Amino acid sequence: MLAVMSALSVWAIVGLIGAGLLLIVLEIFVPSGGMIGVLGAVCVVGGLLAAFLQSAILGFGLLIAVMILLPILVTWAVKYFPKSRLSRGIVLRDPEAGESRAKTRLDLAKAEDRSSLVGVRGKVVRDLRPSGVADLNGLRIEVVSEGTFVEAGHPIEVVRIDGRTIVVAAVEEGGRAS
Repeated sequence: MLAVMSALSVWAIVGLIGAGLLLIVLEIFVPSGGMIGVLGAVCVVGGLLAAFLQSAILGFGLLIAVMILLPILVTWAVKYFPKSRLSRGIVLRDPEAGESRAKTRLDLAKAEDRSSLVGVRGKVVRDLRPSGVADLNGLRIEVVSEGTFVEAGHPIEVVRIDGRTIVVAAVEEGGRAS
């Protein structure tokens, strides 16, 4: 009977530590002000103390297991969980991800001849304050105005390229860039 009781208590200790590890991982995704993480840490520490009271070998074995599993679980939670099917109801997605997302300056840096953009006209998609998104030749591109606010829908023209930054100016009604 003593061996059965000992085996049950070992599984209870392992379960307590496992629950603590899961609570620590859950703290990454659930805003609780640290309450879930503290509860998880208390479960892990309590389980380890109970393991050391059971036997030193069990205590050290579970301590090593926790030291190995905790970084692995946290890395998995941060890196792979947001992309999983299970996270769709928990993690918010970027509404502009995908095809409709604007090209960044780095994307355009791959273009062979960026100077060909100078003089191209387009429309502002998102307000330029001074940076925003514009539609140039059918591409949504991240641009910067010459320092002035330009409302969405206003026509613009690329006036220069500063490194990786595309600088635009608002086009006046007469057709000239201001």
